[in-house]
Amino acid sequence: AGFQQSLGSQELTFVDQPAGPLGGTMRCAQHAPMATCMWSVDGAFGMNMVFQQDLAQAAATTLRVREAIETHTG
Repeated sequence: AGFQQSLGSQELTFVDQPAGPLGGTMRCAQHAPMATCMWSVDGAFGMNMVFQQDLAQAAATTLRVREAIETHTG
């Protein structure tokens, strides 16, 4: 709620996006001039915010970020 309130009157609608080979779930929302994607998997979560990208671009960028930073053990 705090993040959403910081955007003022903009309504955010998070849309399911493919989570990619790392699994879990991912949702993205557009709030011009930014987009935010959040993912969760195995009790962990992450968020990526990008400028001047539509939802598809933001989702693709977020998948690349996940692949660069996320590791799974066990």
